[in-house]
Amino acid sequence: MTDPVAAIAGLYLVRLRPTLSADVAPSLPSIVKPATASALATLSAAYAETGRFDDAVAAIDRGIAAAEAAGDDAMAKKLRNRRELYAAKKPYRDVSSEYVGPE
Repeated sequence: MTDPVAAIAGLYLVRLRPTLSADVAPSLPSIVKPATASALATLSAAYAETGRFDDAVAAIDRGIAAAEAAGDDAMAKKLRNRRELYAAKKPYRDVSSEYVGPE
């Protein structure tokens, strides 16, 4: 079983350093358990960064379903907006990140 802290760190690393996505994204489906809306949103972002937009759409659809099942309408709305990006073959980029590291 994967260490949840290491898994989450890996997911965020992919979001912060998209150049690593191609190496890390293939192993993410086995890491993202339980399938929370937040984890699936991160997974979909990693897929989109690697150009795997069909996988990104599939993951975000699962995230939307998870958010709706949890009664989190605000998260479901955010994920629907991201889904539009992936369907248009565009990655999601969170420019509000507070990450400050080497370029």
